Amino acid sequence: MRLNAVSHLIAPALLLALAGCGMPMKGIEAENRAVHWSGNVAACDDGSVLSSITGRFARAESGLAGEGRQIEDIRDIRQTGFRKNGPAFIPRRDCVATARLDDRSVRKVYYTVVANVGTYNLADKVEFCVEGHDHYHLGQGACTRMSR
Repeated sequence: MRLNAVSHLIAPALLLALAGCGMPMKGIEAENRAVHWSGNVAACDDGSVLSSITGRFARAESGLAGEGRQIEDIRDIRQTGFRKNGPAFIPRRDCVATARLDDRSVRKVYYTVVANVGTYNLADKVEFCVEGHDHYHLGQGACTRMSR
């Protein structure tokens, strides 16, 4: 009987706690939830964002399906969206840039910077796609998932 009384107290508290854990809630900004995001998202031209793209691209290109290419330079950086899904979702910044590869080819790079979802929520996460180098079609081929 005592367990049943305790479960009636724990269940509502658990539901309230889970409500703030990343599921979008209409009218409640991500920064104001029980488990919140800061809303501070690195800029498109932030050095850590660009370094993440160039380093991870080089590792991917040195892998099985890659051609061994490396990004030499990223320029013409611009933001294409910020919090496009609304304030209740995890804050993110969408960007596009031009990358010059070591074979002198020029490719579009589409990337998204997502706030505080790295290890221990201490770092931003960067998802990217380089046109013509989406070997596993993670960007749904030709980076269409990232370029929308």
